[in-house]
Amino acid sequence: DLVYSGTDEAFAQWTNIMAPVYQAGIRIYPVYGNHDGAPSLFTNVFGADLPDNGPEGERKRTYYFQHQNAMMTGLDVYERTNRVNVHWLDGVLPSNYMPHVFAIGHIPAFKVYHTDCLDDDAAERDAFWDAMGQAGGRVYFCGHDHFYDHARLDDGDGHPENDLHQYVVGTGGAPLYDDGAYDGENGRWTPVRAHHEKQYGY
Repeated sequence: DLVYSGTDEAFAQWTNIMAPVYQAGIRIYPVYGNHDGAPSLFTNVFGADLPDNGPEGERKRTYYFQHQNAMMTGLDVYERTNRVNVHWLDGVLPSNYMPHVFAIGHIPAFKVYHTDCLDDDAAERDAFWDAMGQAGGRVYFCGHDHFYDHARLDDGDGHPENDLHQYVVGTGGAPLYDDGAYDGENGRWTPVRAHHEKQYGY
């Protein structure tokens, strides 16, 4: 979440705090979270700076861009509650030629603390995870849980170097949570914790 409750005032405060970053010419690519108010408010505030290449109904909230040797996808997981638009990704990822592929969404793909995550539709989450892996992606960034948690999702093939990693980085200022457990619907993957920390950061 960018703000506690999505209002014009809250987003004005956020953009004012981030003014030095904007003024330095550093691009900001936010993703939509469940506290960020109406989707239209989010796109009114950030849409002018975001790529307009997402699927119908999710433009300026689901998008991709390339920078140097990396492709990034920002994903709205609330247009269809707790789901990624896999159909759109399947049209975008095969054309990627960048060696590094990252996905960024609000909620974890694999449960840590909150029970609402992409495993609410495990089959669709699995399709997303497979699409990322086939495109050479290795990292999914998310928030929602207010702590730092890095897990490697072991696919059981005996080659950890091709496993995808989930980074929960919900450490931007909201009250911190205690630890959670990887006890959701994990499909054919086994979460292996790399690091966990209850600490503010970025």
